[in-house]
Amino acid sequence: MSTFQHDITEPLGLVIDYKEERLYWVDYGKGVVESIALNGKDRLQMFTVDQAKFFGITLYKKFIFATDQRENQLYVFDRQRMKHEVNFRVGAKPYDVMMYDDDVMKAGSCKCYPKFDPKNRHKLPKILSLS
Repeated sequence: MSTFQHDITEPLGLVIDYKEERLYWVDYGKGVVESIALNGKDRLQMFTVDQAKFFGITLYKKFIFATDQRENQLYVFDRQRMKHEVNFRVGAKPYDVMMYDDDVMKAGSCKCYPKFDPKNRHKLPKILSLS
């Protein structure tokens, strides 16, 4: 049996770090953030939060962002130092979380905006979007 299939209850959020070649996920049933190398080895239980109901996950630089539906919070973890940094209470039950960064995807670079005028382009702030 693969290491990845063992001891997982409700994995809801998944994200891949292609540079580090790791898969990260949150387990709603266990209240954990875990990762594994893309080759199926080196599984790590990175963070555990008692009674958390993690749903969504995203990565940004050295940080992991995970939504908790039990307490309506967004958790921020430092994945390099394996440390919980901070959490924020949000106004409603959070589902997914996404990161937008103008340094990664320039405004107007998407073909879905053919009428976009780059002369009037303003740098987008680094923001989180909760849905």
